[in-house]
Parts: sequence; C-alpha cells; structure tokens
Amino acid sequence: MIAAARAPGKPVYLHAHPDPRAMGANPGYEPAALAGATGIVLSCWDPRAAASLVSRAAETAPPGTGIAASLLAVAGLGGDPATLPAQAAAVGAAGATELRLYHAGLAAAPDLAAIGALCTTGA
Repeated sequence: MIAAARAPGKPVYLHAHPDPRAMGANPGYEPAALAGATGIVLSCWDPRAAASLVSRAAETAPPGTGIAASLLAVAGLGGDPATLPAQAAAVGAAGATELRLYHAGLAAAPDLAAIGALCTTGA
C-alpha cells in the first residue's frame, strides 16, 4: 500500500498507533509494516499519555521513521491551547520529529493566538 501511495518526492505518513492491537481511525501496526513509509502520525490528544505514546513509537519504529505528534490545539474540541508549549516540549523530548496541530482550521481567536505563540517561540 505504501508503494502504491508514494509519488516521486512526496512523503507518505501513516496515521497509526504503536500498539499492534489498536483499532479505529489510527490502527496498530507491526514495526515491519512501516518499511517504506516516511513516518507515522500519532494522535497525542491526551497530554498525560502523549509522551509515552511518542516514546513507544520511537522505540519500535524502524530507524529514520519520522514521528509526527498531533496535538489537540482547539479548546472547543477539548484541547488546552495554553499548554501547547509544554505539550510540544514533552513530545519532542520523547522522540517526536515534528508537530501537527489539530484542528487549526476550526480554531477560535484565542486558540489561534496560542498556536501562533507556539510557532513563534519554536517551543
């Protein structure tokens, strides 16, 4: 599937979970299934479990696999935008190679201010 999705020069990220038994929108994977993928996207929407999730993925993914931590950045969706810098630091220390903010397209003005501050500080 990864080979079929890959276009020249385009990355392929899989939305997944490091528990091979996980089901749902972010299904579990066996590390060998990531061969050929650029990386994985992890839904790190629970700040208490995010670093652990990223750490587990970093330990089991093939070397060089990117790990994108998706943080819940909108208060109306249950996120806490004020804590984005601390969340970003935690997942970065755990092995995330990039951040994604869910769902900036639905963000209210205060959410956008927090997202902007995170992006400006580089936290």
